[in-house]
Amino acid sequence: MFISFYNTFLAVTGAGLAQKNFCDLYEEPGRKLFRIATLSDLRNAGYLLERQHDGVTAFKQGQNYLSVSADLSLFSRDHVGGWERFLEVPEEKIPRALPLYPLGQSIPKVVHQIGLGVEQAGSFRENIAYMIRENGAYHHRLWGDRNSDNIIDFICYYYNRDIWDIFGKINSAYRAMQADFLRYLIIYALGGVYLDLKSIVTKPLDEVMRKGDSLLLAKWDAISEVHPDLVHIERGEYVNWFIASVAGHPLLRRVIHQVMCNIVFYDRRFAGAGRIGVLRTTGPVPYTRAIISACDTEKNFRELDLQKDGLLYVSPLIQRDYGSLYNGPHYSALDFDLITGNG
Repeated sequence: MFISFYNTFLAVTGAGLAQKNFCDLYEEPGRKLFRIATLSDLRNAGYLLERQHDGVTAFKQGQNYLSVSADLSLFSRDHVGGWERFLEVPEEKIPRALPLYPLGQSIPKVVHQIGLGVEQAGSFRENIAYMIRENGAYHHRLWGDRNSDNIIDFICYYYNRDIWDIFGKINSAYRAMQADFLRYLIIYALGGVYLDLKSIVTKPLDEVMRKGDSLLLAKWDAISEVHPDLVHIERGEYVNWFIASVAGHPLLRRVIHQVMCNIVFYDRRFAGAGRIGVLRTTGPVPYTRAIISACDTEKNFRELDLQKDGLLYVSPLIQRDYGSLYNGPHYSALDFDLITGNG
């Protein structure tokens, strides 16, 4: 299997060569109208394999090289840059599919927050207390590795050893990545509202929710940065510091499948490290790409307006730089590989 800069792979469809997201590997057989491209398929399409100095692969046809685009299209360029490089990986490494949870009827009245890498969750006490006070009908759960809402117990009960092994590959210095993966797993299995510890919803959640909501998404009011992976998407990323969903939503299942593969197939030459690597491997980039690329029949969600609906990325109740409330340096200051044990 040949994978690209965008955490995609080359496939063969009825129309020829194509680019697919990892999460498409888990489509139901009747909707999976492609197969993984082999080296023979590339040669039959007129491409010659050209090994690069660092061991990755490029495919040349005449004077041009096969290139991938963020919108999943393919084109060609006359030189090899980031988009013309492919990594060959064994199909046997593709993770098993998640357990299939039934689709919930409504969003549960539960607020989930994650306290990994926090010296004391009490640092966020005032913010947590506000959410509990303003949402009396909602149960509050604070997940951690030493809490009563224990992440180890959760993964072992609701998922399988494969998921625990994949979670364990994340470099423990990158607590933000662990929290990214966990929020998707928690909301997919249990449903409810996920909110970062530093974030707040100033309106009561019952005023934000509507009858019949199954998944609530939001984009930034103003775009300060557009990730190269999302240049084709109007207004860029969906934020992942707030998620509200029924249990078993198929779009969250897509997100988790994409993130699982991003972790298993991580290669620093493609995904990078530090802030950009985190955003592209487990953060809003795969979250957004998995949702946007789903078929229209699965796009059952409603978009919120951050300002009108009272969603703030950093709560005014956090009195100091929130980065100092966590153990260790912020992930944007790190340069370690994101993933260990992929050897």
